[in-house]
Amino acid sequence: REIAVIREAADIARAAKAAFEEAWANGEDIENAALAAERTARDMAAHDIRTLVSRDGGRTLQPYQARFGDRPEHLVGYIAVKYLGYWADTFVQAGAPVHVASAANAAMKTLLQNLQSGAELSAVAKQADNALGSLTPHPALSNNFGARIGLSLRECDTIDTAANGVAQPGTAYSLHAGALDEASGGAVASALVVTMPGGALDILLTSGMDGSDASAG
Repeated sequence: REIAVIREAADIARAAKAAFEEAWANGEDIENAALAAERTARDMAAHDIRTLVSRDGGRTLQPYQARFGDRPEHLVGYIAVKYLGYWADTFVQAGAPVHVASAANAAMKTLLQNLQSGAELSAVAKQADNALGSLTPHPALSNNFGARIGLSLRECDTIDTAANGVAQPGTAYSLHAGALDEASGGAVASALVVTMPGGALDILLTSGMDGSDASAG
């Protein structure tokens, strides 16, 4: 039941993300775009919503501040929704510098290739970190590549190079990989996945990977 509800929460997050991106593409400022995402999530019966936006080209993320009119150099945002007690989240991105987005995408693809039931979380994090190449890991991500998600946004099993645990089967993980070039800006790729018995990975939602937004669920 938990995975089924998280899947529904992921559907709400996907729709909110699309509204965020559409409002931005139509010329809205960063906070009106975030508000469009929140309205969409509310209309789909989300019980709680959290958004963050970047006003400095993806270098930092901040909560809502009623500072309308800001149109930064490219879009980086975040939205999390709570539905029937369970969370789903995703990053929102458009127009990031190509070399920065490519590094974030490479790290995310590495996460998706290596995260499976029984995998050592520290090893998964080290592989993703190597995929970032020479770019700095994004500081907004608290020096990790994700964690279990469910009744809270960050439950346990953080995916970082100092982690001691292994990925558990039948578990939802929120993954994120970010890169930063102080001169050009930042970029973040994200995914919401479920580790399946036998090593398969059920991908509920992805964002930022080569500009795509997909679900295999």
